[in-house]
Amino acid sequence: MKICVLGWYYDPEFMQVLENIHHKYPVQIMAHRPNETTSLPLVLIDNIGLEFGGYDYYVKNLWDGKDSVFFTHDDTLVVDIEVFDKIAQIDKDLSFLFYNKRESLSCM
Repeated sequence: MKICVLGWYYDPEFMQVLENIHHKYPVQIMAHRPNETTSLPLVLIDNIGLEFGGYDYYVKNLWDGKDSVFFTHDDTLVVDIEVFDKIAQIDKDLSFLFYNKRESLSCM
């Protein structure tokens, strides 16, 4: 699994989590503004299409077409780093991850 992160906030705690797993799950930041908080790979692109514009750029220009991809924002909260192993095991073409059932219902 690879990880595509939309970069705007660069939450320091989440950047540290991503740096810690980058060796296992390569991280690529699709940035809408420069970043000085992490050394993770970054591509600076125009802020067109909000997060979907960044994800679209990744799919069309950087994705190898083989590995699964976890798309996320750069202000994500990770309580347990092992969650990435669980996400990597999801065998679906498309999945949305929510904190709990209530959140999933409010986002539907």
